Amino acid sequence: MKALILYRSHYGNTKEVAEVMAGEVKRLGHEALIQDLRLRLPELTDVDLVMIGAPTRMARVTWKAYRALRRLRRKDFGNKPVAVFDTYGPEPADPVKREEDRKWIHPGAAGRLLDKAAELGLNVRAECLRCEVEGMKGPLKKGEKEKAIAFARKLMPGKQKEQKIPKVKGKSKKEKVRKKGRQGITKKGKGQYIKARALKKKARPVRIIKKKR
Repeated sequence: MKALILYRSHYGNTKEVAEVMAGEVKRLGHEALIQDLRLRLPELTDVDLVMIGAPTRMARVTWKAYRALRRLRRKDFGNKPVAVFDTYGPEPADPVKREEDRKWIHPGAAGRLLDKAAELGLNVRAECLRCEVEGMKGPLKKGEKEKAIAFARKLMPGKQKEQKIPKVKGKSKKEKVRKKGRQGITKKGKGQYIKARALKKKARPVRIIKKKR
């Protein structure tokens, strides 16, 4: 399978999330292509999944992400899955302040992209990925990269590697009979068995030829 990950990043946080997911997709044995939303949409013929992400800025999402969704619809990508993600924050530690700032953070870019994709009739995944940053410019909060990895795993299941069965050479009849004869010999009786074999070889019967008179 091949995944196309589209992103828009201002301080590198959303790009980092995209790169983490791409790395996990490749680790699972699939192809992954990362591209900035400011660039032209690539060919989608061999693409099986598209992920679109952008930062949440003042409760809004970049129009370039909306444009990408509209282009996916125009390119008949409707039956193939689409997933969305974003970065947001930081959220205030104080519960009262956090509730006041909620309108600027939730539903965020991911929530808005989710609604737009559904409106356009795209096969969008209901679950989206949201990664929080520590400061206004980042970096990503501890544990957010792990969330991105887990999200990628849900979207792109790992390939099962084919196990190579080693070829076993067939044993000859002589070897099979010899092995069967040795079965049941203990370590104690092994020396006696070898000794008996040696004596058997030495004590060969002597053929006496009588001369005619």
